[in-house]
Amino acid sequence: FSSRRRHTRWNCDWSSDVCSSDLAGQGDQPSAIELAIEEIGVPGPIGGAGLYRRDAVRREFEIGYCLRRDRWRQGIMTEAVRELVRCAFEDLGVHRLVGLVAPENVASARVLRKAGMTHEGRLRGYLFAKGKWWDFDLYAMLSTDPR
Repeated sequence: FSSRRRHTRWNCDWSSDVCSSDLAGQGDQPSAIELAIEEIGVPGPIGGAGLYRRDAVRREFEIGYCLRRDRWRQGIMTEAVRELVRCAFEDLGVHRLVGLVAPENVASARVLRKAGMTHEGRLRGYLFAKGKWWDFDLYAMLSTDPR
């Protein structure tokens, strides 16, 4: 899809038919959907975003994303995450969508809140990396939550 507000394009070619068949992992949901974010006139992607199945039975997916630093604070990721939230619930039939954010990453937490996700708590010592244990804040949204 392409953004209507800016010259940014999400480099993907999928529809609900693709989501439910060609990418099918277990059941009728894909195991992952990864998209490149491109800016028209700029060579190569400026970022990426994706949905990753955590639990097929509970229909739970996790959202992840990254963006080149020189494109921060332009609303690009907020727009991409909102579209992925829409895809998760409307096209994939996801019941629960989660996002994990390092507590010091205030901007990323703001992106999730703008997309309608709720802060559910802190996962202490969740990930071991770079020689230490890291905490993560858990954000989530249910298919029954207002959007």
